[in-house]
This record gives sequence, structure tokens and C-alpha cells, in this order.
Amino acid sequence: MGSLDGRLIVLGATGFVGGHVVGIARTLGWEVLGLSSRDLDLTSPTGVETLSKILRDGDTVVHAAAVVPARNSVDVSQNLLMTQSVVDAILGHEIAQLVVVSSDAVYGSESGVVTEASTCSPDSMHGIMSLAREMMCSEVKVPVFTIVRPSAIYGVGDTHNSYGPNRFISQMFDSGEITIFGEGASTRDHVFIDDVADVIVRAITGRNSGVINIASG
Repeated sequence: MGSLDGRLIVLGATGFVGGHVVGIARTLGWEVLGLSSRDLDLTSPTGVETLSKILRDGDTVVHAAAVVPARNSVDVSQNLLMTQSVVDAILGHEIAQLVVVSSDAVYGSESGVVTEASTCSPDSMHGIMSLAREMMCSEVKVPVFTIVRPSAIYGVGDTHNSYGPNRFISQMFDSGEITIFGEGASTRDHVFIDDVADVIVRAITGRNSGVINIASG
């Protein structure tokens, strides 16, 4: 899939997305530094200084650190605090690429196909938080700035038990009965976690700037 000049720094490395990105990158032989909340508390007053000391010029940073899904104002504020720490820590460093793991919730909850040109109109706490993280990170001066917006993600290792394949599987094992919302009339996009991580890694090897939806329709 290609080599990488410099290190790959993954924030949120033990999370659902971050962990899979770390796994793929290491199989490719990249130099990877995965940081979780156990290694670095981005909500603490010392988080900025600690991360700034870790970063080096030429690093590629994947910002996957987040409280997800953000269900209330406390979750939103925690996410924005972490993101502000990332933005402040990068200042003064010549980062090669910043990848922000966002969400298709920035487009709102209406069913239908969206593209990267679709208008962002979040109507949930999670969507508002995701768009705010994107806007904050866009202030960082980096040669390559990438935003990835996955739809609902399913796969092994998910801890959210969100509606869709993950919950259906757990219900099947727990009770043998699957509960469908709205008599099955609503449609929602879902994407496999390995595909999400694969697209992120390919966006890094290709140094792809801009917004990448994963995926709609």
C-alpha cells in the first residue's frame, strides 16, 4: 500500500477506529506511535504541553480521540476540549498531514445519499460536535489536511452497541430476537471497520487533502 516518511501518530489508539488504523499501519512496517487516554489526557491542563513534546516535524497525525457517540453537552465539551489541545500542541511543529476522524452525522439524520458536496446541517449533538472538531482543526496550518466522515461503523471490537449490525448481532446472541426500529422502513448506511481504517491509511499514503465520505448510498 506504500511507505510513509516520518512517524504516524494516532490519537485515540485504543478506540474502535484508531486501533484498527494502528493495526494496518504496523503491518505495513510504518513507525507508529499510538496514544490513548492512558498515555495522554488531552482534557487536562498539561495535555497540550505533553503532546507538543511528543510531536516531531514530519509526523503524520490521525486525530481519532473522542467520546463517541456524543449524546449530551458534557460529551460535546469534552470532545472540543481534546481537539483544542490537539490544535494547540501542533502549533510550532511542521506536521506533514493531519487526518481528522469525523462522522457523516455532520450532514444530518435524513435518509438518502450524500456526497462530499452536500450541505452540512447537523441535527444531533454528535453531528454538531463532529462539525465543530473539523472547523477547529481546519485552523491548523499543515500541507495536507484530511477529514474523513464515516457512516455508522460496524465490526469486531465495537463497544457502542449502536443501532444496526452491531446491536442486531448482540441481540441475536443475547435473546435470539432482533428489534427493528420504525418497522424497518428507515434506511441507514453502515460501513465495516476494516474498510474505514483502510481508507484512512490510503488517504495517508496518497496524501489526499479534503473531505472523504466513507461511504453513502
